Amino acid sequence: MPFAITLRVDRAAEKKVSDLWLALSAQGVSHDSIQLGYPAHLTLAICSDDIPETRLQSALEALITPRPIPLILTNLGLFSTKPAVIFLAPTVTFDLLAIHRDLLEALGGVPIHNHYKCGAWVPHITLAKDVASPEAAFAALRSAELPIRATLEKLEIVHFRPARILYSRDLAA
Repeated sequence: MPFAITLRVDRAAEKKVSDLWLALSAQGVSHDSIQLGYPAHLTLAICSDDIPETRLQSALEALITPRPIPLILTNLGLFSTKPAVIFLAPTVTFDLLAIHRDLLEALGGVPIHNHYKCGAWVPHITLAKDVASPEAAFAALRSAELPIRATLEKLEIVHFRPARILYSRDLAA
């Protein structure tokens, strides 16, 4: 079970994302995000749980106090894996890329999953990661009102599954 370093969205955006999770569930497309039991978030890094939790926490504490990051979720996206992953894609900003870069530097060589390395990371908020039929997922989401304006407000270390928050830091105003 891996550790994830995440940025959580504000409550208003969280509600809009969870409404999309419910739409996917109601159509029988996916229940995974609801069952996860962890609110809407953007993952900055995933690393193995054999890394000492204290090392990850020290890295987060070493970051220059980040401020809340505005985010505009503009599009639905698809990772065409088997099963497919449906996600909300944000407009990528300097602030978003900077916190990702700063985190990886603070981790100082902690091995992270290849998808989360600089140059490979695709910022996104997962809507469903067990999608057998992307067509059904997009049909269930056809009434999604985009863009969704959000603010990334918390930086967390989460151990998955089940989701367990190990560290949480409010981003300073």
